[in-house]
Amino acid sequence: MRLPFVVQSFITTIGVVAIIAYGPQLISNSPPVREKSPSSLLHQHDSRKNIYCMALSVLTICLLLLRANIEPNPGPFPCRLCSVVPETIASSIRHQRFHARNRSYLYYCPSEDCLFRTSSFASLNFHVSVQHRETRHIDPVTTEKIFCNITVNSVNCDFTSTSLWEYVQHLCQHLNNGIRIRCPISGCPFPSEFAKQANFRSYLSQYHKKWRDEGCSIAKECLRSIPEHILDAPLNDSSADTVFNLNEESATDYQSNICCDLLDDQLILYSIAKFYLHMYAENLLPQETIQEICDSLSFLTEVVHSRIKLIVTRELQSLDIPQDKSHLLCLKILNADLLYSSHHKTSSSGPKFSSHYLRKQYFKDHFGFEEPKQINLEPDDPDSKNTLQYVSISQSLSKLLENPSIQQEVNASFDKRHEDTDEIRDYTDGTLFRSENHPAKEIHINLYQDSFNPVMNALGSAKNKYKDLVVYFTIANLRPHLRSLIDTKQLVLICRESVFKLFGAKKCLEELILELKQLESEGIFYKGEWVKVIVQFMLGDNLGQHCIGGFVENFSSSYMCRFCEITKEEFRLNPSLTKPSRTIEDYERNVEWADLSKKSVRGIKANCELNCLQYFHAVSNLPVCIAHDLMEGVVSWDLSGIIARFVCMKWFSYDLLNRRIENFKCLGIDSRNKPALVNKTGERLGGHAVQNWMMLRLLYFLVGDKIKDFNDPGWILYLQLKELCEVFCAPSFKTTQVPYIKDVLIPTYFEMRRSVLSQEEYKLKPKHHYMAHYPELMLKYGPLIHLWTMPFEQKHKFFKELLRKTRNFINPEKSCGVRQQMKFCYITSGTLFDFGFIETKPVPLSPQSYKGELAIFISSLNLKNSFESSKVLSCGVTYKKEDTIILSSSGNCIGIGIIKVITSRDDTLNLIIEQRQATFLPDKGIYKIDLDSQGKFNVISPNLLRYPVPHPVYQCQGMSCLSLKHSIIED
Repeated sequence: MRLPFVVQSFITTIGVVAIIAYGPQLISNSPPVREKSPSSLLHQHDSRKNIYCMALSVLTICLLLLRANIEPNPGPFPCRLCSVVPETIASSIRHQRFHARNRSYLYYCPSEDCLFRTSSFASLNFHVSVQHRETRHIDPVTTEKIFCNITVNSVNCDFTSTSLWEYVQHLCQHLNNGIRIRCPISGCPFPSEFAKQANFRSYLSQYHKKWRDEGCSIAKECLRSIPEHILDAPLNDSSADTVFNLNEESATDYQSNICCDLLDDQLILYSIAKFYLHMYAENLLPQETIQEICDSLSFLTEVVHSRIKLIVTRELQSLDIPQDKSHLLCLKILNADLLYSSHHKTSSSGPKFSSHYLRKQYFKDHFGFEEPKQINLEPDDPDSKNTLQYVSISQSLSKLLENPSIQQEVNASFDKRHEDTDEIRDYTDGTLFRSENHPAKEIHINLYQDSFNPVMNALGSAKNKYKDLVVYFTIANLRPHLRSLIDTKQLVLICRESVFKLFGAKKCLEELILELKQLESEGIFYKGEWVKVIVQFMLGDNLGQHCIGGFVENFSSSYMCRFCEITKEEFRLNPSLTKPSRTIEDYERNVEWADLSKKSVRGIKANCELNCLQYFHAVSNLPVCIAHDLMEGVVSWDLSGIIARFVCMKWFSYDLLNRRIENFKCLGIDSRNKPALVNKTGERLGGHAVQNWMMLRLLYFLVGDKIKDFNDPGWILYLQLKELCEVFCAPSFKTTQVPYIKDVLIPTYFEMRRSVLSQEEYKLKPKHHYMAHYPELMLKYGPLIHLWTMPFEQKHKFFKELLRKTRNFINPEKSCGVRQQMKFCYITSGTLFDFGFIETKPVPLSPQSYKGELAIFISSLNLKNSFESSKVLSCGVTYKKEDTIILSSSGNCIGIGIIKVITSRDDTLNLIIEQRQATFLPDKGIYKIDLDSQGKFNVISPNLLRYPVPHPVYQCQGMSCLSLKHSIIED
C-alpha cells in the first residue's frame, strides 16, 4: 500500500535528520569495510557497531524507496498466461519461454515498475542482467533467512540473506578464498566437498536444476535429485572436482541464467523441431530441400563428432586416463549433442528428425499436428482423383480454444450484455442476431468460401486447370479488429473447383454439414462445460454466395438478387427500388417449384444445403461484401466514368493523372495501398478494392487544382459517391442515419448518375442494386465493413506462394492442406495476439524537454515514473507523434487530436493530444484543419477511442487537410 505524499515527506525528513546526526558517529567508530565484498564480513571486530551500520543502511534504502513511491515488497511474479507463480524475476523470465513458442509472443519484464517489453528472450535476459542485477534472484515475499555456517579462523561467518542465489554467491567467495564448502541444499546426500567455484556451480545446475527458481528455500523436495552413481563417489578431497570438472565459462552470470534450459533435453529437441516446422510453415520450402538440409546437418554433425572424439581421446591419453574410462567419457560427451542424436537413427534413443515421416510424427506428438482427411467422392473407385481435403472444425476449434489470447476474447463475449442504445457496432447489435434469442454462452463461427487459382499467371489450358474452391472459418466472438487478422482464419475444406461443380454442394459439403450439426446439438468442451457452436454467416463474393445459397449464378437473368424478387427491367427503370425481402416460406416454395420444373423459379434453382442448420438460412445469412460490390464494382465503374468526363472536358489528361499518382506520397496507413494507375480506356479503374477506395478518397489531393468548376455535375456525382462509401464503410453507426441513407443519399446518387454518365457506355450492374439494399442490411447485419472478405482473400497468398516455391502439381490440394495444418500448429504454439502495447525506445518522461503550453500541461499532470516514446503499437494500431485521430463530430466540424506525447506507466498507455477543429469543405469533400488558434491539450487512452485508427494529414494548396475513411457519428 502506498502512503500519501505528505506522510512520505514527513518520514523522509525524520530519517534524513537521523542519518545526518548519528550516521557519522556510527560509521567513524566502525572498522573500515570494503564495499560489496561479502568476505569482508568475516573480519569484523565489533559486531554491535556493525549491526548499527547495517540497520542504518537498511533504513536509508527503505526511506529512499518510500520517497520514490516504490513498493519495497512488489512480488511475487505471477504469470500473465497461466496459474504458475514464479518466485523471482529470473525464474519468471525463464518460465516465459514455455509460452513464447511463436514469433508473435511479447516478452515482458516481470518487475512491477518496469515497462520493458521485447520479442527476443536474449534481449529480456540481458535487460534483467543489467537493470535488475541485484533483485533478479530475490523472492520479495519470503521472510525466511539463510545463515552461513562456515567457520574461518575460529570465527563464525555471520552472513544472512533471504535469497538462495545470494547465499550461493557468498559461498563462491569462500571458494575463491580457498575454503572448501558442501552443498547448501538442505538434505542433499552428496558427501564430498567442493574446492572450485566452477565445479560447485555445475553441480547445482545438473542435480538441483530448480535452485534459482525457489527464492529462499533450501529445503524444498523438488531440489533433491541426486543420481546413485554420484552418491557412491569415493570420499576424498578431489572427488567433487573430478566428477564436475567442467568449463569455468559456465560460471558467468549471463550464462548461468540459461544453464537450466541448456540441460533441458525436451526444450532443445522442441527448438530443433520448431526449426523444421518454421521451414515447412513459414519459409514454405519444398520437402526435398528440407530433406537436403537435414542430410547436410547429419553429415556435418558426424564429421564434427569424429573430430571431437579424436581430440578428446588424445587429450585424455596425455593425462594417463585409462582407455575404458576415456572411451566412456567420450561417449557421454557425444551423446550430449542432441543435434547429432536427433539426426542419426543408430544413436541413443529419443525423437528423430532424419526423415519427413519422423518429423511429422514429432509434430503430431508435440504440436498437435493433424493431417487433413482426404475424402474420395467416388468410393467405388479407390484410384479416383475426384477427392477433397477436409480439416475437422472441431479439432481446429479445440486447439484454438486452448490458446490464452483466444480464451480471453471468448470469455469477454460471454460476459457481454446488449446495451439498449441506437448505436450499432457489430453483428450482435443487428436485428437478425437479436431476433434469434441466442444464449449468453455460445461460440459463433463465420464460414467463408471462394474460388481462386493457386497457379499465378497460368496461361492457355492451365488457366483454370488447378482452380480451387476453399472454405475457411473464423471465430466470430473475437472483436472485429482481431477477426480481420489472417492468422485467425483456418482452413476447413479445399478441392478442385471442377470437382465441386461435378459432384455438387450436397456431396462435397456432406462431412462439413454433419460436423456443424453435431456442434450445434452437442457443442464443444470448453473450460469444464459443453458450449454450443453455431454458424452465424457464410461470407463470400456474389458468385460464391449464389452458388452456396441455390440462387442463379447468371447475373444476366431476370431475377439477379438474392435479397428480393426484383426483375432486371424494374431495376433499370428505378435503380433505387428494392422490393420486400425474400422470406423462408417464399424460398421453400420456389425450391419445390424448381425441383418439379427442373429450372430456376424467381432466381432460385436449388435448396441451400446449409439450411438444415439451426440458425442459418440462405435468405438471411448470406451477407454482402462491400469490397466486391462497392469498391471493385460501383466505385471502379462510376469513378472511371467520372474521370473520363473530366478528361473529355480537358481539365487534365490520363498521363497527367497517372504521373501525379506515381509521384504522390501516401502517408501513414494509406502507404500500404497506393492508388493504381488509371486505365485510359475509361471502362473501369485498374486497382484492387482498397486501391480503388484510396483513389476515391485522394482524388482531390491528386487533381484538385485542375478542377475548374466545383458545381459541375460530374464533380457533384463524385462527392455523392464518396459520401456513400464513407457511410457504408463506417465501423459503427446510429439507426437514425439509415433513413437518410435510404431515402436521400441513394436516390439522389442514382438520379445524378443518370444525368452524368452515359447509360449505354456505363450501364447499371446488379452490384448497383445490391448497394440499394445496404441501408436495410446495415440494420440487419451490423456494420458491413466487419463482414467484407478482404482479410480472407489475403489467406489465398499462402497457397499461391506455396505452389510457386514447391512446384508440386500432382496433388496440390493435399500439399496445401498439409502445409496449412503445419502453419496452424506453428501459430497456435504461442499467443495469437498480444493485448498490451509495444513501445519504441521508451525513455523517462521529462517535462523540461518540452516548451510553452505543452510543458505547463505536462507538469500539471501526475506523470511521475512515466515513460515516453516516439511510437507505440497498441491493439494492432501504430501511433506516432503528430498523428491525427478523430475524436468527435458536430455539424460540419469534427474534433481531432494531434498526438504530441505518448506516455506510459505500468500497464497504462496514454496519449497527450492537442485538440483542434477541422471544418468540412463541402465543395471539395475534405476537412481543413484549423491551425491558426492555440489548441487545447488533453490526455486520452487509445482504448477509449471510438475511432482508434489515425487519419493521415496531407498538405494541399497551402492547407492541412484530411479525407475521411468513414463517416463519424455526431455527438
